Amino acid sequence: DALSASAEHVHAFAAELKGAGGDERNASRVVAFALVNWADAGTAPASLRVALPAGRKCTRGASFVLSSTNSTSTDAAVLALGIQLNGVPLKLAPGGALPASLEPHWTACDADGAVALTLEPLSAAFVVVE
Repeated sequence: DALSASAEHVHAFAAELKGAGGDERNASRVVAFALVNWADAGTAPASLRVALPAGRKCTRGASFVLSSTNSTSTDAAVLALGIQLNGVPLKLAPGGALPASLEPHWTACDADGAVALTLEPLSAAFVVVE
């Protein structure tokens, strides 16, 4: 299940994103945050719905950043990914790459204007919506 995070968690993760070499512009525009834990999820992909703040809608061509941490990696590096919701394949930001089996896949904007996506199993993933 997606877990809501407080503003403190959002700001802490934004700072972590900056510290890991992420784009400072992205870190300064964090407006939504969700955490998914696959500890007991086996190998099935997990579905995640991220509700956006009032006045923000998930629309075709909207710009998002997905940052994920994989605790099975040696350095648990934060990987900043630039994603477009227009069917264009995932584009990795400089500084990191995910194994093909861990690549995220956007599914759709739901009827309420939230972001809906499916992720292959990771230890944890932070979804940051700008």
